[in-house]
Amino acid sequence: MTRGFILPIIILLFVVGVTYFVYAKYSKSPNEKTIQTAGTIYKYPNNSSWEIKPHHNVCLNPKDTCVQPADIVLTTNDPWSQIYNYYKTYLVDYGWSTNSTVYTSIPTGIVFEKEGCQLFLHPQQDSNFLSDKNPKPPYKFVFAVTCQ
Repeated sequence: MTRGFILPIIILLFVVGVTYFVYAKYSKSPNEKTIQTAGTIYKYPNNSSWEIKPHHNVCLNPKDTCVQPADIVLTTNDPWSQIYNYYKTYLVDYGWSTNSTVYTSIPTGIVFEKEGCQLFLHPQQDSNFLSDKNPKPPYKFVFAVTCQ
């Protein structure tokens, strides 16, 4: 083997090793309160799927300030306006607060807060750069749940 072939392999192995070390040492999962809060969100009645996906990412800032979210991915045939109105009513009735107000059209997302926790509900944007058409059912929506 030539020296010009071995050197890139050694550099690649070094980069992979350093990346693994940083990820293993500094990655963090959602805290217990975030997971518990995600488990208490009532499932939308007309959903076809409901999945809680905890994030596991690298946090380089101090451990107390880096909070990882847990996403709840909801799939349904109902449009965003129905999801928005359902959860705005449901979560406010159960003590969550929001400053969302509808003036002319429904916003593209809504934030709820309660006891150090925050929920951000929004439609999932499936990017298809080949198509300018509006998405068709089933639609996906995401709750990003974070608690301090």
